[in-house]
Amino acid sequence: MFRSMAFSIGSISGVRENGPAGGYAITNFPNPVSDAATIRFVLPIRSFIKITIADELGREVNTLAWRSFEAGIHTIPFNALQLFSGVYTYTLKVGKVRVSGTMTIVK
Repeated sequence: MFRSMAFSIGSISGVRENGPAGGYAITNFPNPVSDAATIRFVLPIRSFIKITIADELGREVNTLAWRSFEAGIHTIPFNALQLFSGVYTYTLKVGKVRVSGTMTIVK
C-alpha cells in the first residue's frame, strides 16, 4: 500500500513513506550558516534517531540528537560558532536508514 504525506517544510516536501528513505527527511536553514541554524527533520513513525554533523573529512564534530522522537516534523537548534568555515554534512540516522544534507558555514 502506498501512502504519501502531504506537507512542506523548507526544502522538504512531498515525502513518501515508501520512497527511498522511507519517509525520513532532513534539511537546515539558513544556508549558508554564520553562527546558528535550525535543523528540521521528518519522521513517519516514532523512531530512535541520531543526528550528527561531520566535517569535510567525514569526522563527526557534533551530535545534535540521540534519542527517541514521535512521528512528525521536528526542529533542533544548531550552534555553529565553534566550527570553522567550510562545508559540513548533517545526517539523520534511523536504524539502517541514512538521510544527509550539506551546509556551508561562513565566518
